[in-house]
Amino acid sequence: MASLMLAPLHAQSRREMKKQKEAEEFAETLKLVESGSFHFLALRALSSRGRTIDLATHHATAGISNETATADLPYFGRATASVGYSPESGGIKFDGPMEGVNLSVNEKKNRINLSFTVRGGRDQFKCIYTIMASGSATLGITSNTRESISYDGRISAVIE
Repeated sequence: MASLMLAPLHAQSRREMKKQKEAEEFAETLKLVESGSFHFLALRALSSRGRTIDLATHHATAGISNETATADLPYFGRATASVGYSPESGGIKFDGPMEGVNLSVNEKKNRINLSFTVRGGRDQFKCIYTIMASGSATLGITSNTRESISYDGRISAVIE
């Protein structure tokens, strides 16, 4: 009879430990994002047409550092305006100052949203990072010359 009464207490304690661990992860991730400097490694691309591409064999990165956004990501989709072919225009590439930065934190859902625009050549990109407590993230990118695309991956501290 005593063992039946202890089981719910143990389960509650385990749930509380999980919640505490998630809160600690969220605080650490929020601190990283608020530092204004992080690296994003894309693991999977999701085109607006529903196609998912594994990026394990691609160099697919983005990042934020000192109010500058950078990206070198493969692009899988359709151009909505005439985009001439060149080796540089095949993917999403930018390295420039972020404009219209908006950071919102949802502590109830342990989620961080960071949005901004940045120019890259003739394109203007609207970028939205959705970052979870564990550091897993989705980067959605909308361009003025291409269909939107999103990337699933992880953020981490920039290694100098």
